[in-house]
Amino acid sequence: MTLSTYSRKSRLLSECIDRGLFNDARFYVLDVGASGGIDPFWRQFEPHLKAVGFDPLVSEVERLNRVETNPDVSYAAAWIGNGGRALPETVVPEDPRNSSGPGHAFALLSSVRASEVARYDIIQEHFNSGAEVVYSEERISLDEWLARNPSFGSVDVVKCDVDSYDFEVWIGAQDLLSAADRPLALITEAQFHEMRGRRGTVYGDIDRLMRDRGYRLADLDIHRYTRAALPGHFAIDMFAQTKTGAVQACDAVYVLDPVLDPIAMQDLLDRNDPRAFLKLIVLYDTFNLQDYAAALLIALRERGMSDVAGLPIAEALDMLVPERNVLGAKTYEDYIRSFESDPRQLLPARLAAAAELAAASDLAERPGPRDWTLDMSVGEGCLKKGRTITSPKGVEGHMVFGPYARLAAGDYVVAVGISVADLEKKPAAPALVLEIVVDEKVIDTLEIPLGNEGAIAWERAFVIDAAHAMQPIQLRLWVPGQVEVTLDAVTVTRLPRDV
Repeated sequence: MTLSTYSRKSRLLSECIDRGLFNDARFYVLDVGASGGIDPFWRQFEPHLKAVGFDPLVSEVERLNRVETNPDVSYAAAWIGNGGRALPETVVPEDPRNSSGPGHAFALLSSVRASEVARYDIIQEHFNSGAEVVYSEERISLDEWLARNPSFGSVDVVKCDVDSYDFEVWIGAQDLLSAADRPLALITEAQFHEMRGRRGTVYGDIDRLMRDRGYRLADLDIHRYTRAALPGHFAIDMFAQTKTGAVQACDAVYVLDPVLDPIAMQDLLDRNDPRAFLKLIVLYDTFNLQDYAAALLIALRERGMSDVAGLPIAEALDMLVPERNVLGAKTYEDYIRSFESDPRQLLPARLAAAAELAAASDLAERPGPRDWTLDMSVGEGCLKKGRTITSPKGVEGHMVFGPYARLAAGDYVVAVGISVADLEKKPAAPALVLEIVVDEKVIDTLEIPLGNEGAIAWERAFVIDAAHAMQPIQLRLWVPGQVEVTLDAVTVTRLPRDV
């Protein structure tokens, strides 16, 4: 499910728990399709988590209850469906002309064929931990289960993943979704291709059902599957979705959005429990919807609230600001002020440049030599083997150039280690030329005389002044054609400030 991509350690949630803002309150979660256990994502809500997971695999449910360590988390063996409630009129019978052919798009997929070829029973091995498959005989809807278990609590989140029958689960939860204290968030899998005879039970229908109950789509994660006619690479280590192929299914997250929907705002206010707002804000944060959380906090502040269930709004806003951000802001007010002073700071090109500059600034201040060899580009006609680069005799020009680093203003030493072979003895000995280039302009030229064959260790000092600091800097090593040169290393060392 989409939860795997979300934050599993919310700073805001941790702070609320540490401050005791939830007291004896719980996050009430229903997980439909809980084989393997509830997602680790939910564990960050402990000790304020109360959850029930439903799955029809009897032995898997028994195993989960045996290994579960939280007394407020349990599992029930049952098929969760519509509970006999009629499906909407939009679910129409299949056209009889489609009575032949595969009953579902899944029958055509490479994942199904792979399981057949490998004789792999995905239900037994993956969902049932290798145990014999025994299904529960109980069939019930969420509304019916909640009616039988009134002490469970007011449900905050429902997650559903039942492979093609998710629509029925939501039909069986209409009382829950229509209640004044309806859940704050819903997480569902949905198919894009219906089974034969079940037209009107795919993603578009679930989406309409959710919107009719006041929920807004917040995230969508699509899954592709290739057909068995031409299998593609699997995206995960099991016979399931693939990296290419048509969209087959998706995971979707729906939330109440009181900033956008006045009805949702009034419903939450009518609960007369500020912790409902706090829960929603925390859920936003864990779902990586920090902008939603900030917008709701501001909306509540505009209604005259200075805190939400004991959490000062100003502090909460500051916690939502990324700890490392390109705007260099530590507080929410600074973040917004910096953004509004120049929104271009968040354009991709500016972000990339800022990230490069930040990394360069960090490196520029580090003491000790920095090896530039592997990051340099090789000139035409030159050969690279491992760490060494060779310019054969007869090749004249720039042997290496790069790496377009950024250096702070200061004094530096460049050291070059080379080997010279096949040197022609002439009255005027050839020389290598090391160019220091800033923003494509040569600012200094250093000659390396070649008097004899063999290894040469050469170093020279150079200066980066304030005018050229933190600009793209490269070294270019020019070689003559009368000699074979092998470059072993190019290192740059910043001298201490007091030297």
